[in-house]
Formats: sequence, C-alpha cells, structure tokens
Amino acid sequence: ACPNVFDLQITPTNLVSSKFIDNRSLFSIFKQIKILNAVAEDHCVAPSFLSKLVQRFPSLTDIELHVLSFDDFICVIDILLSHLKHLSYLKIYYINSSSFDHPFSRSYIIDKRR
Repeated sequence: ACPNVFDLQITPTNLVSSKFIDNRSLFSIFKQIKILNAVAEDHCVAPSFLSKLVQRFPSLTDIELHVLSFDDFICVIDILLSHLKHLSYLKIYYINSSSFDHPFSRSYIIDKRR
C-alpha cells in the first residue's frame, strides 16, 4: 500500500494524534517515510512523543519539527541522534528561550552520531 510515499508533511497536532500514530494499517507506510515536516506556528511536538516517533518512522533522513523551548530542543536532539541512524538533516524550531546549561556543541553532535 502506497509504495511511493516517502515524504510526510503534517501538523504536529495530527502527528501526535493516537488515531494517526497508533493506526496499525499505516505502520508499513510509516516505515518507508524518509522526510517528515511537522511544523506549525501554534503547535509543538513534545519530547515525550519522540520515542514513539522514532519507533514508527525508523527510516527518517530529514526532519523538521517545532518544539516549545530550547530545553525541549536538547532532549529532541538526543533522542533523534541516538535512534535514527540515517538522519542527515534536522531542523528544529523553538518558541521560548530558557536557561541553557547543556554542553551542546558541534563536537557533542558528532560524538552522538558515532
């Protein structure tokens, strides 16, 4: 079913909806998706959802997401880099600034990819 679907553009609200993400009839399609764009100005993807995302979409190479804060951004980076071995493009937008006390650097990202 749908062998030519590799790109998914969806609102964060629909992405995290259990009617969508837990729909067993879509699991085989999710596994072939390589590009995911889940960006909307007024909706964010929660870090708690990311483990389900990487489980359902293991072939992702390009991702664009919208998260609430920079702290969420750090958590999202850790989860995505740890679980998606083919990831080559990642763009994360965040709304709120927050205190930054994490050793986030280019070296940190490279080390996470190894």
